[in-house]
Amino acid sequence: MDLLHDYLELATPAGETIKVLRKSHPQARRLRLTVTPGGARESINGDSLSYPVVRVLTEQRDLFDGVGGFSTFTFDAGPPDNVRRTPGAFVTGGFYEAMSLAPAAGRLFTPDDDERDAPLVAVITYEFWERAFARDPRTIGQPYLVNGHAVTIVGVTPPGFTGAHVGWGGDLTLPASAVAQVRPELSTLLGPGNIWLRVLVRPRSGTSTAQATAALALRWPQLSPVAIAPTFTAERRAGIENARFTLRPGATGWTNLRDLFRRPLYLLMALVGLVMLIACANVAGLLLARATTRQREIAIRLALDLQSFVYRKWDDEQRAKQGDWLVDNDGDVYTVDADSFASTYRRTGPGAYLKTTPIWAERTSASAR
Repeated sequence: MDLLHDYLELATPAGETIKVLRKSHPQARRLRLTVTPGGARESINGDSLSYPVVRVLTEQRDLFDGVGGFSTFTFDAGPPDNVRRTPGAFVTGGFYEAMSLAPAAGRLFTPDDDERDAPLVAVITYEFWERAFARDPRTIGQPYLVNGHAVTIVGVTPPGFTGAHVGWGGDLTLPASAVAQVRPELSTLLGPGNIWLRVLVRPRSGTSTAQATAALALRWPQLSPVAIAPTFTAERRAGIENARFTLRPGATGWTNLRDLFRRPLYLLMALVGLVMLIACANVAGLLLARATTRQREIAIRLALDLQSFVYRKWDDEQRAKQGDWLVDNDGDVYTVDADSFASTYRRTGPGAYLKTTPIWAERTSASAR
């Protein structure tokens, strides 16, 4: 079940990048932000955005039908007597809307769940629901202990969905704003200047990637203050304000392994191809040498007391007569007509001959018998 098809990824200020889900554009591109501070072009290669930037992008409803940020996390979850380390994620209120997912049970997050004063709620995966709760429908609305806090389970994701981070099977998701309650020491993540959320964006139907890029370029100078912390230097502020969006593919989910191993794998493939080419050349050389060797054959001329005789060879009857040659071609024995032998073989030594044309033994026919 492929739930991560047709995505884009947006990269934005100060090392921030957005991953874009776009169902209406199969050839989706990743939007990577480049910054031009003071006339010098500087590329920012980060893959995350700050929480305020995700929220302001969510407000651009004329451009996007869904915007959702996510960051993988590990929680201490479970009943007091069985607390376990549970893989999961913090996600923004529009995450599941951006993914266009329907719940298997209960409901998924809404923007109201991602407010600082909202009750603590959680969404679990179908696999975790099956494994930990035996798919009990009473799980919905049940409190569940997460990092020592009672969190209400409000919904279950559809089967097969485990998150947008490739290779990370998140069993449990909490709204991003909940970080201030379940991990108070990390509450500063909700402010500007802290880039920790990767983002999925689903553009409105009929909006091309070029149109989305152009619109973001026009709006960003007015939106950029949400990404600027009071401690930023003037140069860094200018770089963020002058940020521009570009696109690159992002249809298969987010992972840093792709960028990390792409070049080494290409090099490995080239080396394998070179080794195979050398091996094929060596095999071809061996076959050619063997064919050349097999051209040297041993032959003797037949002196028979009878006029002729017939034997079977090559699924047919072959006729031999006085004066024909008996040829031993590396264990393959047959006769060759005297005239054909004279025009086909050249003597290279006592009893040794070299075949110079592809003529073989004479075949008989019914009329020749």
